[in-house]
Amino acid sequence: MKWSSAVLLVLLAALLAPGLASARVMQIGIADDAVLLRGGPEADEAVAAWQALGVDVARIQVSWARVAPTPDAPTAPPGFQPANPDDPAYNWTVIDAAVDRLQRAGIKPILMLDGPPPLWGSGNPVHGNPRYRPSATGFANFAAAAAQRYGASVDDYILWNEPNLPLWIQPQAQCGKHHCTPVSPGVYREMVRAAYPAIHAVDPVARVLIGALAPAGSALRSKNANMRPLEFLRGLGCVDEQLKPVRRGSCAGFQPALADGISYHPHSTRHAPTQPYENPDDADLGSLKRLERLIDRLQARGRLQGATRPLSLWLDEYAYQTNPPDKLRGVSPGAQDRYLQQAAYIAWHDPRVVMLGQYLWTDEPSGGAPRYTGWQSGLQFADGTPKPALAHFDDPIWVDFAGHAVWGQVRPGSGHSVVVQRRLAGGATAWQTLAAVPTGADGAWQIPENPIPFATYRSVAEDGETSAAMVAVPPGLALTGDVAGTDASLVARRSVGTVAGAPIPRSFAGFSMEYWAAPSYLGRTRPNPIFARLAQTLASGGNGAPAIRIGGNSTDGTWWNPGGLVKPADASYELNAAWMNALAAWTRRTATPVVLGLNLARNDPGNDAQYAQAAMSALPPGRLAALEVGNEPDLYTQPRTFRVRTQLVQRGMRRDPSYQYPDYRNELQGVRAAVAAIAPGAPLAAGGFASAAWEDNEDDVLSQPGPGPLGFSAHTYPLHACDRNPHRKAASFARALLGPSTVATPTARMAQLAAVATAHGSTFRVSETNSANCGGIHGASDSLASALWGADMLFSLADAGVRGVNFHTFTGAPYAPLEFGLSKGHFVGFVHPLFYAMQLFDQATPRGARLLPAGPNPATASLKTWATVDPAGTRRIVVINKNSAKARRVVLKVPGGGAAARVERLTGPSITATKGIKLAGRSYGVATTDGKLRGKPKVERLKRRGGEFRLDMPAASAALVTVRAA
Repeated sequence: MKWSSAVLLVLLAALLAPGLASARVMQIGIADDAVLLRGGPEADEAVAAWQALGVDVARIQVSWARVAPTPDAPTAPPGFQPANPDDPAYNWTVIDAAVDRLQRAGIKPILMLDGPPPLWGSGNPVHGNPRYRPSATGFANFAAAAAQRYGASVDDYILWNEPNLPLWIQPQAQCGKHHCTPVSPGVYREMVRAAYPAIHAVDPVARVLIGALAPAGSALRSKNANMRPLEFLRGLGCVDEQLKPVRRGSCAGFQPALADGISYHPHSTRHAPTQPYENPDDADLGSLKRLERLIDRLQARGRLQGATRPLSLWLDEYAYQTNPPDKLRGVSPGAQDRYLQQAAYIAWHDPRVVMLGQYLWTDEPSGGAPRYTGWQSGLQFADGTPKPALAHFDDPIWVDFAGHAVWGQVRPGSGHSVVVQRRLAGGATAWQTLAAVPTGADGAWQIPENPIPFATYRSVAEDGETSAAMVAVPPGLALTGDVAGTDASLVARRSVGTVAGAPIPRSFAGFSMEYWAAPSYLGRTRPNPIFARLAQTLASGGNGAPAIRIGGNSTDGTWWNPGGLVKPADASYELNAAWMNALAAWTRRTATPVVLGLNLARNDPGNDAQYAQAAMSALPPGRLAALEVGNEPDLYTQPRTFRVRTQLVQRGMRRDPSYQYPDYRNELQGVRAAVAAIAPGAPLAAGGFASAAWEDNEDDVLSQPGPGPLGFSAHTYPLHACDRNPHRKAASFARALLGPSTVATPTARMAQLAAVATAHGSTFRVSETNSANCGGIHGASDSLASALWGADMLFSLADAGVRGVNFHTFTGAPYAPLEFGLSKGHFVGFVHPLFYAMQLFDQATPRGARLLPAGPNPATASLKTWATVDPAGTRRIVVINKNSAKARRVVLKVPGGGAAARVERLTGPSITATKGIKLAGRSYGVATTDGKLRGKPKVERLKRRGGEFRLDMPAASAALVTVRAA
């Protein structure tokens, strides 16, 4: 029989395979080989738990080198029959046990036949590299042996794992002096073309899935770079970026790869499930349509041969790593819980998704800072402690504003009856029943609903099992990612909406400073006139003077001592009446709201209460915005020492390693009671957490009984400077600061916290943030890049429902928006680029201004557009081009606006420039003695043409476009 005829028969058999023609039911999968293949009681307990949670299928990685004989030898043993599973040299013991264990629990195994190969199975054993061009013939023999052994128990096989990564196939590319050409797609194509018919020859009704691609890569600049998945697929189909055939190299004599379905790993990393990766050749769950479109186009052109059209998707890995323990790539455990439920909703609504698989049951051990190796994406921590996602894994729920629906699922699937309930914001309201609905065969249900913002939804099954409680976050707070193509064109069209949102909170953009740094900013005996003038400039739009937060690491070293007592050993900074009088003098002159940190670490509620009483008495009415209880208590067990230029900054170990959130909550309640006793009505704020580790307890904090008002705050820094590579150049950090995640990722986290606070009638403030932690990075945190990032961050957080933002600062820190010191014998102020961002924001948000939609405005795009409207109807549009190399033309449609606009630009020499920054042509110069802008104002005029304004945006610049009402 000719090979082509055999393939046609195989494809026909695949079309008749069980389930392909039946109604689609999305299966729930899981993969954790460390648990499953280890065997023993731990594996028994895990599989029993999977069964109870409704897991339908479990993926098993069958490593070629682990079952084949002599994996380190350059040749196979004499007489070894690689296609015969009964050859005694094979060792299937571990796989046999895993398959049997799953079958006894009624869970279907999926076998991933992957590498690394034995050395004798590589393309050239002489290299001593088993990953070097795996042998297609050898892999086909191994695949045939596995399929013959497990064909009675297994329906689905995945060919290889993440072939677009050098961990599994090397080399990924062949590189010349100026260009790299993909290699791994051609190697993988030959492996697939050999293994696909080999499996079907011994198991005709099997499904053979290909791909299993990692969702992101990088530019091919070396032979073992991670390849982007869509670039890999084009290489697999031997087409270029325009999908035109390539006929050279491994594509000469091209024949397509064969598939019964596509396996894919759409991990979103720290993105929300709806947020696409920025690069169009990467694809996570939020950009899965990119993958589907390319697969369909390859199939339509005969560059990929499939058993069905379209080919279905098996998402056999999807996960979120958590912080703790992974501080680099982890989201909070609560965010993991919420994101996995949202991902289930998205996958269920994609008719091509056959299976969604949770990657890892238990966290792998973390390698610790600075790399945090392994995957910490399990439903339980490494010590077996459950994460919030575990409790909700078998009953996900999601509220969809855009789709006007509430969706959920009861696992295990089959017919269930559920009651869907809603509770309006506020802990005292009762649950209302919305509907009683039957589920589908997979346990899924959906009801129509116009979601009420910040209401909580849940479902109750017939056995009384209650689902996760899901807070309905309005779409204005739920960040969506870029839309493919919207950020690539040189001409961008943006439309300003007509329906205004919430007003910009007063005194929104402010400063945060250490206690020991405050005198250099506010003044030691009388107000600092330069800073007072600069604060007045920020307040000139009428929406309030900038809020001043005094706290940081020094909060937990302070001690209120009006009586001049001997300072205790654990107090490093003494506060007294003179200090309070200086603060009061400052607030009387500038009208700045003040947030003061209360020392929680000393565990002395009485002293905190006396300090609160003194602040309430000394400060003018309404000027004390909050008393923030403790600074980053989630890090009390983790001392930190770092150097900022010549300064040594230390944070001591405030508590022993056993200190946990319940201990913090008890201490917080003690402070609340003490303050209420002698300073009733003092505005307290809880939280102030450094990371996402404890933020999931916000609802619990705000639900505790006690005197009010109680606000909530959090800290966030998009870049990490504490453990940075000293050889990494500043330009690299500047580019990273303008990347897709430095605004979108922290804003998504803050939006959720703001939503929970709103549901409790509380306020939420980002009381400490800046471009990078540990003082920032010279050449990035004090450069034009920080101004562009800062402007975008302020608007994004305002849009997310945050009530105020404080940029942290102290003299000597690269991230300081302002510094004060001596220059040529004079006391001067040094105004850095981030201050220009604050000024741009305040000019765009005058008194009474409300946000207007100005889009499309994808969260991860390099071109951002934000708009406001004031009570007089004047529209102000801020356009930010964060691309450091590409100029853009922006076409603005501004309904209700007049025929002319004025443009004031924020510019600088380059993204790493620390000097030469100008706003509307004016600058504070290298140093300022009076806090006044210098230079002739530079304002451009635009006329409406064809109903639109055309604005040219140079690379790395921002502009304020003001359009009066028509």
